[in-house]
Amino acid sequence: MRIFSDFKDYYDSAAAFGADRNIVYQRREIDEVIDKVDLIQDVEARRPRSMVKYYRFRFGIVGFCGNIYPFVICGEDVCNRGKVSEHYIYDAQAFKNYVKDNELEKYTSIDPWMHEREIFSNAAIQKFFSVDSWKSWLPKFHELKVPIFLVKAHRGNVIFVVNPQLSDIKFFQVKDAFGAFQDIASYISGVLGNQPSIPLKIDDKDLIVQKGFDSKSFRTDSPGKKRSRRKYRP
Repeated sequence: MRIFSDFKDYYDSAAAFGADRNIVYQRREIDEVIDKVDLIQDVEARRPRSMVKYYRFRFGIVGFCGNIYPFVICGEDVCNRGKVSEHYIYDAQAFKNYVKDNELEKYTSIDPWMHEREIFSNAAIQKFFSVDSWKSWLPKFHELKVPIFLVKAHRGNVIFVVNPQLSDIKFFQVKDAFGAFQDIASYISGVLGNQPSIPLKIDDKDLIVQKGFDSKSFRTDSPGKKRSRRKYRP
């Protein structure tokens, strides 16, 4: 698979192990703000009567090759200094453990989107990470003719991203580089029909190969060394 893109991603290195050059991935990232989506939230929380530690939770989903992967970005800000450490969680049990280890059941919200701390309950966590909660998003793969999309909460908005940079959301925790590369190539060729949806500027060298030319098509072979002749002087 050949990738035409204006950014690098973590799975690009897998192309070095060999790939079908007839498969093309036009990886152009496009994002837009959409209407609010149930369960996709941007939540802040803090310990009651304390200003020591703030938490910020950004919920989202990754659509990857016909499957949906919910995730939570857990940000921690000590003493409200603006130095935030982030954890990316793609598993319900891992998020439950995070909530328990940080005693988040006792925290109160300072965000109007969150009501009665239900988001930290086991039932709410299980619902968010359930595949059944996101079935309505599966048609997006075929509607947009893309192998990857992203829906995430950001500063009170919900952002929809086509062909996102997966390294930004630590998706390598779910798929290693080789597995992600192979899955994308198989999905484009086998499911989407290798139909690029968004035209990109293609490098001249790759364009030459696409048109069926090789490195010698525009060159003439050297005629060899010519025998030098001396001018006759009378």
